[in-house]
Amino acid sequence: MNQMGIGKILSVTIWMIFVTVLVVQAQSGIKFSTESEIKDDVEKVVCKNSERLDAVKKLFVSKGADETKVKIDDFNFVKNLVVEKPGKTQETVVIGAHYD
Repeated sequence: MNQMGIGKILSVTIWMIFVTVLVVQAQSGIKFSTESEIKDDVEKVVCKNSERLDAVKKLFVSKGADETKVKIDDFNFVKNLVVEKPGKTQETVVIGAHYD
C-alpha cells in the first residue's frame, strides 16, 4: 500500500473515532471539557493547603455535581471530599484522589 492509501485510511479512521465520540457524548449526556475550560480550571488552582478543600468542592459543583450530594467526611487530621453520583445500577464505583 502506498503512502497516499495509508494517509486516507488514517484520515478516515480518525474521522470515525471523532464522530463516535460525538455520538456517545450526545447520547450519554456527558459533557467533555474543552481545552480552554481545562486551562481555566488549571489557572484557578489554589496553592494554599488550607483553601484547597473548598476549592475542590467548588470545582466539582461547577462541573455538575449536585451540591446536596457533596459532603466532607472529617477524620481528625484528614478531611475527605465525597461526591455521590447515583448511576443506573446499584453498583458502587469509588474514585479517589488527593487534593493536598
